[in-house]
Amino acid sequence: MDLRDWRAERTFATAGERREIMRTLEQLADVLDWLHSGKATPSGRTVIHGDLSPGNVMVDAHGQATLVDFGLSKLTADHQTAEVWFTPGYAAPEVFEGKRTPGRTGTPSGPSRTSCSAGRRHRRTPAGWQPR
Repeated sequence: MDLRDWRAERTFATAGERREIMRTLEQLADVLDWLHSGKATPSGRTVIHGDLSPGNVMVDAHGQATLVDFGLSKLTADHQTAEVWFTPGYAAPEVFEGKRTPGRTGTPSGPSRTSCSAGRRHRRTPAGWQPR
């Protein structure tokens, strides 16, 4: 199931449940770090996923997170994305504003983390990220 559905089934009322969400986010951060390090390609080029959102993170019954849908992914030569693409509500502010973004961030986007940990979606407004 995707990260949204996985999160909706949990209350995270106990310390053990909260550790579970942290393990899942840590897995996602590790795979992003691996993709952004250049170790994922024989050429050593950085892979940018391009559409990091809760719908593109699958979590199995054992809590194993898997990043899917690399349809918008890019290989970078200069550690900058070549063009702007994003899922509305989950892009980094600089991407939302039409700017190029660093090829390496190492962590899931704020809205993706919030969606997973708090079970709420956010939207970008001129004042910044706001809960929906």
